[in-house]
Amino acid sequence: MPEIVQKTTIGLSRRRILQASAWSIPVMAVAVATPLAAASTAIDLELVARPGGDRIGGTNPEGTQAVDLTLPFTYDATSAGGPVANATLVVSFDTRLIDDPSVRIDGFPAQQIATELSGTTRTVTFSLPFDIPGNGDTIPIQPSFAVVNRTAWVPDAADYVVTLLGPGSRLDLNPSNNTVTMAPQYGGPPV
Repeated sequence: MPEIVQKTTIGLSRRRILQASAWSIPVMAVAVATPLAAASTAIDLELVARPGGDRIGGTNPEGTQAVDLTLPFTYDATSAGGPVANATLVVSFDTRLIDDPSVRIDGFPAQQIATELSGTTRTVTFSLPFDIPGNGDTIPIQPSFAVVNRTAWVPDAADYVVTLLGPGSRLDLNPSNNTVTMAPQYGGPPV
């Protein structure tokens, strides 16, 4: 009578290897995606102008109308949701009134990284050298200008706009509180 030999294999079967590899690929994908997800947590940047500032403006040639624009000296920046690194500040203004901007954050200079001119409106972007703090702490941001034309009559002056932006990888839950806009005020003859 023929002898029945039962074949036994030692080690892993091909089927077991394929099953294990099918599970390991999604696990590796989740492990790789987790640090990126952690870095993209939501934030809420806020920019608030302190009272006071530099007033500029002028009167029309007939002396019947005046324009007045206030440029705050200092803004306070903060973030709900923890500190924010790699933030930028975008300043937009009318070159007929002011030009050559610079920005200091907590007393240190920010680096200008882009500038764009559209008609008489210049938009300048600065890279901020410090994190925007969270947990109710603020950091002072101080834009300034080397050239201010204090007496120019500009009947259609553009708004002065300062905007704080986080890095593109972080969702800002309320971008409406990132911008301070100072509109030129037009009125009758100066007092």
